[in-house]
Order: sequence, then C-alpha cells, then structure tokens
Amino acid sequence: MFIEIATEQVVGKLWSERARIIQFLADTKNAITRGELELFAFGPGGSGKSTLGSLISGEYTLETLPATYSLSLEMEEYTVSGRNFIALYVPPGQEDKRAYHWDELYKKMATPIDTQLLIFSAGATTLSRK
Repeated sequence: MFIEIATEQVVGKLWSERARIIQFLADTKNAITRGELELFAFGPGGSGKSTLGSLISGEYTLETLPATYSLSLEMEEYTVSGRNFIALYVPPGQEDKRAYHWDELYKKMATPIDTQLLIFSAGATTLSRK
C-alpha cells in the first residue's frame, strides 16, 4: 500500500510539473545542440562515475564493459566525439583524493556556461553505517 501511495504522489507531482519538465528537457536539448552543456559527476569511489563516462564517450558499450574495478586517481574528462557536447567531468571518489580534486571541480563549475548538470552517483555503494 505504501508503494502505491508513494507512486501516486510521485506521478501526481510529475503531472503537475509537466510544463516545467518539458521546458527543462527542451532547454537541455538546445544546450547540447549548441555545444553548451557540461556534466559534473560526484560520488564515492566505485559508484559508477567513470563507467558512466566510458559509456557516454563510446569507449565501452554495456556489452564490452570490463568486469574489473579500475581506481581513478586523477580528474577524468569524457567527451563525445562527433557530438555537440562539451564534457563529463569525473573526479576520484576516494575520500583521500576528494579535497584536491573536488575543489578543482567546484572551481570549474564556477566558470560561466549556459547549462551545467550535476550528477551524484551512489551506484552499488552501501549506505549502511560501519
């Protein structure tokens, strides 16, 4: 019953905000077309930020993704060749790397551009307390 109520509330909210959602999607499409879109992905290590970048850039497909984890030590930038898309920026998510790299990304986000989207990735990371 809770799921049905929650689903009804979510669908109701989406329906009531449909004009704003449609405008947001149109604005985002226009920004992509003009080459004025930046994506910034934040999240803990192993949550799928680099995987998303690899898929967006065409480096891998869902069928060719490696099964092993590759630790990111530096800021990664993914672009889509042949597309009017600026970049997806992915800093390392490990706690000991965040201070420098996340600050670097915050500075990049401060640069004026028409459209920036933030992505927070939690992936398969456990959210339980230790």
